[in-house]
Amino acid sequence: EEEIAIGGVVLPLALYSIYVGEAEQHAATLHAQMSLLEADPLHPVGSEFMRAAHTLSSSSRTTGFEGVAALAYALEKWLQDAMELPPEFDAHRLEVTRRAIDAIGAMVQSLRGQALPYARDDVIAELVALREGLREARRTGEGTHIRMPGAVREALEARAPEPPAEPPAQGPEPGA
Repeated sequence: EEEIAIGGVVLPLALYSIYVGEAEQHAATLHAQMSLLEADPLHPVGSEFMRAAHTLSSSSRTTGFEGVAALAYALEKWLQDAMELPPEFDAHRLEVTRRAIDAIGAMVQSLRGQALPYARDDVIAELVALREGLREARRTGEGTHIRMPGAVREALEARAPEPPAEPPAQGPEPGA
């Protein structure tokens, strides 16, 4: 059976062809789902979005393309968190998510051209930072579509120590 070598990865040509075709489909799904989110940042992250990243991660790991697998996994985890606690997709979150999807698309195209793609640890680190920020936001609801109920906020504010009152201003003595 004919084989293909890309970097240190050697695969049967038939498996490579199937993988690249499916990887391109998953990258297209990621792109389409991202376009929906960019058009409407309140659009919820759906299972199709997360599943495309998950499947691409799994198939890339199976074929030995670890760089694609690592980035797709980081994107999958970010999207999974975004499904559980919907974030406000502000400009920064949209930019980082778009950068991850564009990087995955470029990596898949490198593989289509039979070239080993560069690892994108920089984008993985940005996705990890988004996840950490979202975990912090769970405490207050800030930066998410879930807000802290007013009664809870008021109770927390009531527990905060009062700033010391300033003494009344002293005016001039009468008759001085």
